[in-house]
Amino acid sequence: VSRKLMHHCFSLGINFRGCSGELNRNIGGYHFGFTDDLKQLIIETNNDKRNGQKAPIFLSGFSLGANVVLKLLGELGDTAKELNIWGCAVTGAPFSCFKSNEFMLKSSFSQAVYIKAIVKSIRDKAIIQVESNPGSSIDINKLRSVTTQAEYENVYTAPIYGFKDYVDYYAKTECDRFIDSISVPTLVVNSIDDPFFPPDSIPNENIHRPLNIARTQHGGHLGFMFHRVKARSKLMANASWMPTELARFISHAHDKTTN
Repeated sequence: VSRKLMHHCFSLGINFRGCSGELNRNIGGYHFGFTDDLKQLIIETNNDKRNGQKAPIFLSGFSLGANVVLKLLGELGDTAKELNIWGCAVTGAPFSCFKSNEFMLKSSFSQAVYIKAIVKSIRDKAIIQVESNPGSSIDINKLRSVTTQAEYENVYTAPIYGFKDYVDYYAKTECDRFIDSISVPTLVVNSIDDPFFPPDSIPNENIHRPLNIARTQHGGHLGFMFHRVKARSKLMANASWMPTELARFISHAHDKTTN
């Protein structure tokens, strides 16, 4: 997306805590609904003297990041433009964590391939963080034994961030309950054959909100992000259909804002 927007604007990326290749020094780091860091970055960008003309801000994200972006826009509601946010384009948004969790558990393939790999990755990282913070109240033995996402959320995420359990956590963080409050032009592109999300988790259009939800027949979970196209330039060769589509929407929203 940044490459496709190079001739339109300056792009700034954010890594969630612990996702930059360096573990967060404090226990925890981020979760589905952790919007604090993104909001703070937006505030700092607006306060940066190099942004003297207050150039409009457009947000983008994918997967968990898409949930964080949409949740933040819903939290801000009509005040988004007070932070100079004028639009958004995301992909792979997990509208319902509950439905996603149930959907994946029903699939033996997802259990064997996706769930096992995902849980191992987040569990191993969490174990290192608990061991690095000896004063933590997290039961490391229980953490070592988790085999599902819900177990992980109950043992690790919920107690760190003050949720009762994974049910409380999902109910308070999934973006589906926030999108009706979004006030800026927003595009969401999700694939119907995404192995993480059931098709019925994608909400219907609502003409009362500036939210366009596009559904593709194929693409999996972010799989279409790296499809190549016949390129007339090196720039095109490095940007496939998905980032091109997200950038197209942001460019369109930008033109509407500045004209």
